[in-house]
Amino acid sequence: MSEINMLALTLGENVPSSRFRVRQHIKSLNSLGVNVVENISTNGSHPPSGVFNRLMWLPKILNEARSRVSLTSNYDLCFIQKPLISTFYSFERAIKKPFVFDVDDAIHLGTRGYNATRIATKADHVICGNNFLAEHYKKYSDVTVLPTSVDTDYFIPSKTINNPEGFLIIGWCGSSSGFKYLYSIESQILKVLNKYSNVKLKVVANSPPEFKLIPENKVIYKKWSSETEVEDIQDFTVGLMPLDDSLWARGKCSYKMLTYMAVSVPVIVSAVGMNVDVMDFGVSGIMINNNYEWEDAIVSLLDNESLCYSMGEVGRKVVCENYSSTVISKELNRAIRKVV
Repeated sequence: MSEINMLALTLGENVPSSRFRVRQHIKSLNSLGVNVVENISTNGSHPPSGVFNRLMWLPKILNEARSRVSLTSNYDLCFIQKPLISTFYSFERAIKKPFVFDVDDAIHLGTRGYNATRIATKADHVICGNNFLAEHYKKYSDVTVLPTSVDTDYFIPSKTINNPEGFLIIGWCGSSSGFKYLYSIESQILKVLNKYSNVKLKVVANSPPEFKLIPENKVIYKKWSSETEVEDIQDFTVGLMPLDDSLWARGKCSYKMLTYMAVSVPVIVSAVGMNVDVMDFGVSGIMINNNYEWEDAIVSLLDNESLCYSMGEVGRKVVCENYSSTVISKELNRAIRKVV
């Protein structure tokens, strides 16, 4: 099997797609003959808030993007994630071919989404995180569907009690940009919290939530950190992933759900997009069809420890067999070799 030298232009040190769709595969890809060099954006593809900060950021990101693209001439293949400068089609046109475009959410539906399609048209191959995304991009390029994988040697079930106070924990972990989904079921969560004195809501995110109904003493906020992300999820009794049934939500790759499952936490998730596909592999929790069902679903798991355990066991097995980085690394290797 021939060796391939690949340059991966990733979006940032702690950007989830960079961590989980590229970085965690590098060691395995190297062992399979794909020698990956990751070049991480230091300025970030998204502009900062504030007019002054954006004016300072723009020349930096332009120079950085130009410099990063010039490196592609030294490699057999380039792998990029989303536009190098958010929502724009810029230096991608100068990338040395062949190159692969990796997409893990519905950016084609966002601001200037047509530029993502332009990049896909130029790319030699597009890797999509789910079937919904693939339906769009297969009109413009060859496509492989590869879910965002979980490192099941890192995300593992807890062997100790992380919650010595004995609370049952309704958990949610993610970026604050997803708070709108959590807020949409706030009244249902409040009803559960009012029903039990030993239940709290734990939110792990980059900034604290601002609930209108749930009192602060019922919420545990933990600032997300790569050092504590696993133990924070292990603390959950049940893990929530609410979504609305929108085109944007259908583009999501269920990573929140998969990380809960990887640590044997039973899930309660909206029956939207890839969530349905994941649950088809085994009953790892409860699917929700409308917001009125959340209260009963949460209560049914909080009241049944054995059901939580069995669903958690199924979830862990599903992830290990279908979504682990060990499995997906091999598929990624095959996708890369279609191009070179």
